[in-house]
Amino acid sequence: MNEPLFKNRFVRDENSIKEMYRNVFFSLTRLRPLIIFAAIISLFLLLSHIFKDSFGKPTPIYICIFVLIGLVAGTVINYRRSVKISVQREKELDSNGHIAQELSVFDDRITLQARGNTLSIQFENIKCFIITNNYIYVVSKGQIWYDLKKDSFTLGSAEEFIEFLRSKGIKEQK
Repeated sequence: MNEPLFKNRFVRDENSIKEMYRNVFFSLTRLRPLIIFAAIISLFLLLSHIFKDSFGKPTPIYICIFVLIGLVAGTVINYRRSVKISVQREKELDSNGHIAQELSVFDDRITLQARGNTLSIQFENIKCFIITNNYIYVVSKGQIWYDLKKDSFTLGSAEEFIEFLRSKGIKEQK
């Protein structure tokens, strides 16, 4: 099939970059190991305090709290740094930092046109898709994120596109 089934065109700006990186850094999937780590340490410290083990003393507790705060702070710092770098890259490629992109979805691939270039990805190279308030992100096995703004479909709709992805066997990541 040579005709696109869906088309999505929007101007990528700082807000779209922030929303993407919020999902990258603060999604449940990414934070799950940190939450599990915090729960295990909290349980360990609680049990050692109850049984008067040496780990119930303040120093190990402070060290564990410091490590957890460091992990959370590191995540926030990496988020801000990634947003800043991406915004700078966009401005370098376009003086106002607002680059129009168009994704065309065919039966066997997605084609992205931006900055005068055309890229294609076959559906067998797509790992999952993610839905946020304003965007649908299609994530490749190589961790490339293709973003489609929900209210910017010029052919088809966001709901139809989500059903299309599911019909292709692509799973939604929550």
